[in-house]
Amino acid sequence: MTPMCLVAADGVTTKTAQPSCGHITGAQIARRVVDAAISSSNNGAALVSELNADVASHFYPLGMNAAASPQPACVFACLRVHGDELLITQVGDVGVRINGRDLYLKPALIDTLTSSARAQYIHLTGDAQGGREFILPLLQAQSQYRNNAVHPLGYGVIDGGATPEKFVTTTAIALSDVRWVEIFTDGYPEAPAGASIEEWEQRYLEVTRRDPDRCKEYPATKTIDDRTVVIARVNRIHSDI
Repeated sequence: MTPMCLVAADGVTTKTAQPSCGHITGAQIARRVVDAAISSSNNGAALVSELNADVASHFYPLGMNAAASPQPACVFACLRVHGDELLITQVGDVGVRINGRDLYLKPALIDTLTSSARAQYIHLTGDAQGGREFILPLLQAQSQYRNNAVHPLGYGVIDGGATPEKFVTTTAIALSDVRWVEIFTDGYPEAPAGASIEEWEQRYLEVTRRDPDRCKEYPATKTIDDRTVVIARVNRIHSDI
């Protein structure tokens, strides 16, 4: 992060037993995207195109194969101060919340459907441990919808290819209206009322106690996921984020 820019990215987990791109992982793609987004001055579709080009130029020589499926990939959100506005660029389900109230988050339909399928399996069988295995064929097949602008199950990622503009969300907010911002990954099932790391973690623990298998109030494709939240106050956004 910089005094003018906040970025968070979440690597897309490889669902195959033998990854098609060798040792390259979604986490590596995510780290590269964060660094490239912070270094850029672009926003929206131009930023997404730049990030894909950077991923391709860096990882293809290391063995990442443009023809491979599935590719390692990531989703991300970038908040950048641009004049008197805060510009938000999002691809995927990394969420943004402004002033603890205004939520910008678009979960992929394919994730909602697979989460529901896992929950239904657990409800019918009582087999929480087997829920992930039950939906694994669905997870392995969903890469065909990646960056697919035609199919209703299509969703966007950064993978070194082309991300259709329909999967790029760009939002402009008057900087004078912003008091604080939060960026969070889907490892957090629900946002807390407050805006501190402690409150995010407390809410996470409360949800985990209420729905430990993530198949009731908070259905998910797996029981636990890595999680990240970045919080910044607007009166610090130009100095020491």
